[in-house]
Amino acid sequence: MPHPIEAAASKFVFSNHGSGTQSAHTGSGSQNNNSADGAQYNANAIYIIEKYHAAASSGDPPSDIEELRLKERRVCLQSLSFLNIDARRQDIASAHPTTCDWFFQTSEFQQWHNRTDFTTHNGVLWVKGNPGTGKSTLMKHTLEHCRRVLKHHTIAAYFFNARGDAFEKTPLGMLRSLVFQLVNKEPSAYDRFVLIFRKKYEMHQGGWGWRESELREFLLSEIQQYLLKPLILLIDALDECSKPHVRDIVEFLEELSVKASSAKTTLNICLSSRHYPHISMKRYQELVVEKMEEHNDDITTYVCDKLTKQDKEIERDLLAKASGVFMWVVLVVTMLNTAYDEGKIEAMQQKLREVPDDLDKLFGTLLGQDNSDKRETILMLQWVLFARRLLKPEELYYAMLAGTDADNLGTWDPSKITRDDIRRRITNSSRGLIEVRKGNAETVQFIHESVNDFLLRNQRLQRLDAALASNPVGASHDCLKACCMSYITMDALPLPRDRAQAKSFRSTHPFLEYASTYVFDHVEAAEAGHIGQVEFLRCLREEDSVFQRVRLFHNSFEQNPGSRCVGGVDLLYMTAVHGYGSLVKSLLGDGADIDAQGGLYGMALQAAAGEGNKEIVAMLLDKGADVNAPGGPYGTALQAAAGEGNEEIVAVLLDKGADVNAQGGLYGTAIQAAAGKGNKEIMMILLDKGADINTQGGLFSTTLQAAAGKGNEEIVAILLDKGADVNAQGGPFGTALQVAADQGNKEIVAILLDKGADVNAQGGLFGTALQVAAGRGNKEIVAMLLDKGADVNAQGGLYGTALQAATYKENEEIVAMLLDKGADVNAQGGPHGTALQAAAGEGNKEMIVAMLLDKGADVNAQGGLSGTALQVAAGEGNKEIVAMLLDKGADVNAQGGLSGTALQVAAGRGNKEIVAMLLDKGADVNAQVGLFSTALQVATGQGNKEIVAMLLDKGADVNAQGGLFGTALQVAAGRGNKEIVAMLLDKGADVNAQGGLYGTALQAAIFEKNEEIMAVLLEKGADITALGGSVLQVATFQGREETVASLFDKTASGTTLQAAVILIIMLLFLWFNW
Repeated sequence: MPHPIEAAASKFVFSNHGSGTQSAHTGSGSQNNNSADGAQYNANAIYIIEKYHAAASSGDPPSDIEELRLKERRVCLQSLSFLNIDARRQDIASAHPTTCDWFFQTSEFQQWHNRTDFTTHNGVLWVKGNPGTGKSTLMKHTLEHCRRVLKHHTIAAYFFNARGDAFEKTPLGMLRSLVFQLVNKEPSAYDRFVLIFRKKYEMHQGGWGWRESELREFLLSEIQQYLLKPLILLIDALDECSKPHVRDIVEFLEELSVKASSAKTTLNICLSSRHYPHISMKRYQELVVEKMEEHNDDITTYVCDKLTKQDKEIERDLLAKASGVFMWVVLVVTMLNTAYDEGKIEAMQQKLREVPDDLDKLFGTLLGQDNSDKRETILMLQWVLFARRLLKPEELYYAMLAGTDADNLGTWDPSKITRDDIRRRITNSSRGLIEVRKGNAETVQFIHESVNDFLLRNQRLQRLDAALASNPVGASHDCLKACCMSYITMDALPLPRDRAQAKSFRSTHPFLEYASTYVFDHVEAAEAGHIGQVEFLRCLREEDSVFQRVRLFHNSFEQNPGSRCVGGVDLLYMTAVHGYGSLVKSLLGDGADIDAQGGLYGMALQAAAGEGNKEIVAMLLDKGADVNAPGGPYGTALQAAAGEGNEEIVAVLLDKGADVNAQGGLYGTAIQAAAGKGNKEIMMILLDKGADINTQGGLFSTTLQAAAGKGNEEIVAILLDKGADVNAQGGPFGTALQVAADQGNKEIVAILLDKGADVNAQGGLFGTALQVAAGRGNKEIVAMLLDKGADVNAQGGLYGTALQAATYKENEEIVAMLLDKGADVNAQGGPHGTALQAAAGEGNKEMIVAMLLDKGADVNAQGGLSGTALQVAAGEGNKEIVAMLLDKGADVNAQGGLSGTALQVAAGRGNKEIVAMLLDKGADVNAQVGLFSTALQVATGQGNKEIVAMLLDKGADVNAQGGLFGTALQVAAGRGNKEIVAMLLDKGADVNAQGGLYGTALQAAIFEKNEEIMAVLLEKGADITALGGSVLQVATFQGREETVASLFDKTASGTTLQAAVILIIMLLFLWFNW
């Protein structure tokens, strides 16, 4: 196992802590943050991949390899998947019976499907229509049709959703979904894709995400070179993709169609969208839904089936006003049926006349109806519009309650307020414009993207609530902030002990996580929207209990450790670390302390620099922040910015006079931070500003070591060209060569050796570079170092020698290589003593043990923590190695190490087979040494009655004295093992033998409060007045009233003085325990 310091150092510097591909919607509509579901890999995923390749190359059984291959496939597919990858398709209403089938009979679809007149459309069919015409339902029906009819095609579909999370409305989400479907369905495509996946894994290990460019290239490559089966791509609601990317997607789909045509590949693309007058393709077929007579026939069919009252005149008028907009029809039919259900048959015609024929106006009519809960309706709409992520139904319900009836907030009891109750409340309060979407996790959304458009256009939101005035966005965020604060500060919500308890509150306080995580997002948005938050911020600063409550809950749900506000932070730090520029400006204007210390980064300036908030950095500097103030793990703001790769901020800080060579923090200097993170551009900026390349300090001591640790060959070469000392010593690894050897980077090892690195330099935790490479199991680097003259017998470091390192790590090839190069097989050093002792330890090292013995390893060499190789093997329970060592003449009674003899070690580990082997080879059953003195005492201490019996049968002295506990009987009594006590007494154990920590066996039993063993020992004649401390005193000290009374009864034969003393002790005991 790696040394703890080594492990900590490697984790800090070399782990890839990137957050995968992240997307954030920062517009005024629905806003969602996504942390790249499926794009990041935990240690278990990495372990699976490594195990698979190790098994495949080592000839493991086919069944094991196949199991690991399937696990790797699962991890690979998970890297493409994300939470709601198929949710939008599930949300879309299925086609009404007998509708939509007309689409497959149109000339446009037939030409697309049969690929006739191909040169005019390149296999692309573009379905267009006005909002609400039912395009998505048509596309879903088309997908189902193609799956049913075109069984020999590969079909992949994606349904954009502007109301969904980040991936549902971005090109990256579409690409991940399409590639996922393709590689999941086509084994040959998976075989090609997994090679790309493995390469990314090898480069980055964990914490990476797919890029658009990689997935585009893969699809283009498949289309042009490999695709054998016909492929159909269905892309719905292109207009719901994030607006800047619509043209990019159209161009990519067009490129696919062109490349497929050139490669003679069968590719059909069908996409749908609203009308885009400025975005087109050179070759495609177009079908406009609202112009199709069959579409109007579908509306007729729907109305006839769904309208409760069959009335030809109503049906005719309804169809005339519909203008082909299916969404309008669905809403109006619901309104008419409601009127009918209320018994107002005569009002149906009047209602239809009053209903506007425009979808926007219809939304206005629905929201303008008499509504006693208008505030609730508006607040629900505001939450769906401006929430920072999708809300669950119960979150929306309690968010609404926090803003309309805060006095009645409390713990959620689903048996009293059911999820069905919440769904009905949402539907009723939103006038049917908000729905609960399907998917892996239920969330709420508008029934159609046109609702979102309606509310944000032409001052529709402020018409609903005059209080929103001319600034509906800022004012809405102010309302949402108030809801969050009401929820966080409600009396029914206790302060948590820790993060785990806070998270446990989620089931009973469903809005807590959102409110705690995003309250300041809404404060920032309100301030940025010119709804002043000075008074709110001042209140938080003055009412520390409220701020600390908000901070505590925020930390409990914050996923990024760097953004958690711990260590006495103030409000300025909290806003700076999260990038709330408007709030920082407001706080600075209100006199916030710019130099306040606290938090992970130390100060607000370092926090803003480390998190990449350029505007806030500039703001703080303009207000007088000390550009060179130290604090936090990075040291200065320059080091924080350099370490996090924020080039622009580095430039700003240097322009403001930042000391380029300031020391402090984990990295030591800014240039070490930049090199350690592999940021060449920042490193060059710092060098140009006079950064000292050889300054010592920080975790890796020098810039060259930091770069070698990162594994960046280019940076290493630049540093060496700039005069970096190739042999500079320092840090846990010693030299840059040792760092590179530790990371297994043979290219950097070669560069350093070519530049004169001392191959035998000693230092750091591991001694020499050869020892490091041997310990890491890197055969190529070991060979390189040996070729360059590495001393094969150099001593030092954790392992002692390179041979011991390779032996301990079970690397047979490197052991053989080192022995061939003259490694001293009996060299002493390190915690193991010799290589043979290291080989005899844990693991399956029989081959290595045999190699070492064949090379003359001294089978009885003493040293290290465990004595001899035989003692080590006995302790690890490796009977094969024990047998090999005994056959080679190992001294079965050799003493040494912490545990005595091999027999004592084996007895302590409970290994009956090895105990028997050692006894058969003449092990001295009564040898005394070590903590427990004899093997019998060791076995007794471990409670192993089988080995106790075995030792007694072999003549173990039942009354042998020694060690901490005196005799075996005392050990058994102290451990509370009644069976072994009985065995020992049956074999003649002296019940009153004195010695050890307890004095006698009876005192041991009393001290450990074991009344059963006390009774057994008393029956066998245990003397209660034995020396080594009065038994009664022991009992009194231990608080045993019954024992005191029992023992007092047995003192009748004592002297009057003894009885009086005992009586006084007993009375005092009873008094103090009354």
